[in-house]
Amino acid sequence: MTAGAVLACARASAAAEVDTRLATDGSPSWVAVVDIPGAPEAGSNILDIALDELSIDAREMTTGADWDYRIYAPGDAHYGNATFTRSRTPGTPSQLQRWFEECSKGKNIRKNITVTLFKSDKSGQRTYNLMDCFPTQWSSVAFDTSSSVQTETIRVKVGRIEFKV
Repeated sequence: MTAGAVLACARASAAAEVDTRLATDGSPSWVAVVDIPGAPEAGSNILDIALDELSIDAREMTTGADWDYRIYAPGDAHYGNATFTRSRTPGTPSQLQRWFEECSKGKNIRKNITVTLFKSDKSGQRTYNLMDCFPTQWSSVAFDTSSSVQTETIRVKVGRIEFKV
């Protein structure tokens, strides 16, 4: 399973709880715990995490006049974006919105976001360190102001990713 697929299927009800349900195909479900420095509330109540496809360019290393045999090496890595959706209480200030607004004013505030995945039986920990992230999009829509819950979504550009299994 690719990193994007694992993170896309991750769900969490609260940062400290571990979900004991199984996925519909019978495999253990994953529970995500998200740590965003300077925004402890933002890492709680995560509903969805999505990570774009990761890709590495191939660059040709062939030298000389050897046209029949080509040599390739890894080129630039492209990490894409990560999107986090969380539930929040309407009327409370959002730490993610504050981070987005500061960056939109030209402040270079990059954060290292840690996503830790646990299986439903609390085993199989995997950690993804999303390095040098900065927000590129934030949204929070509340059509019904009488609702006690609303969601907010932030999309960040990822500088690089470190995987720990």
